[in-house]
Amino acid sequence: VKKSVASNSRRSAGVFYFSSYNKQTTGLVGLPVQTEPREKLISACESILSEVQGVPSDAQYRQNVEAIYQYRLKVCNEQQDVRKIEQTIGLGHIEEVLEMANDELSLIPKYINGRMWEEP
Repeated sequence: VKKSVASNSRRSAGVFYFSSYNKQTTGLVGLPVQTEPREKLISACESILSEVQGVPSDAQYRQNVEAIYQYRLKVCNEQQDVRKIEQTIGLGHIEEVLEMANDELSLIPKYINGRMWEEP
């Protein structure tokens, strides 16, 4: 790993930060650094909150998803610094949180189509 000589670079848990918004690597194989990760997470949270409206409001799944993604959206809206967003959410890199959001987005239509909230 190549170290930067920039005066504002920092090393934190194997990650080089060159500013509050840019990092060189996530340090995780197969998980590239995202450009504009905060904005992408905001968009994903908003999409999830919209898509989950197709699930009945009394379904526990919907209540859990809404609580999680309303919180993450609130954190992103209140904070500009990606490192602080990562620290507040506490789930690792923002790129990992984005992966979780994308997984949720792919699950919601399956949940709705399968009417998973109904008893078998």
